[in-house]
Amino acid sequence: ELIIDPQMSFGTGHHATTQLMLEQLMELDCDNTSVFDVGTGTGVLAIAAKKMGASTVCGVDIEDWCVENAKENASKNRILDISFSTNSIESITTNFDVLLANINRNVLLEHLPKYATLLNKNGVLLLSGFHENDVEALIDLAQNSGLRLEGKTEKAGWICLKFLI
Repeated sequence: ELIIDPQMSFGTGHHATTQLMLEQLMELDCDNTSVFDVGTGTGVLAIAAKKMGASTVCGVDIEDWCVENAKENASKNRILDISFSTNSIESITTNFDVLLANINRNVLLEHLPKYATLLNKNGVLLLSGFHENDVEALIDLAQNSGLRLEGKTEKAGWICLKFLI
């Protein structure tokens, strides 16, 4: 159970994309993993990963108020060791076991090659925030970035893709 006060941020767990991401995340063994949540919003995915046993969790968002909201939500869930920031994706040099990106098609297409460079060997990339007509472009770019498609789920017209490196 997670306590999330969304304020103006995205990610209460009620939207289909967040549900898809949470479902896929819950199928992973997060024990002692490092997780990076890009476009963290409320921090719901980062908080869930930490509660599932991830040892290191970082979340970034371009909005200051989202980062503050995510920190507040983590605190409400008695989690004090998630690093939330407004760091740009380009400034990140650490590698992760799991990267979560529930954003939109255009941002995903812009950053997907960078996501691939941030994954450890056998790392998992979960993407959502787009529809079926966006899938082909995302898969093509992911494959050109060294990722292989592992799974695809759909809910209410929204898609979640799972890639491995």
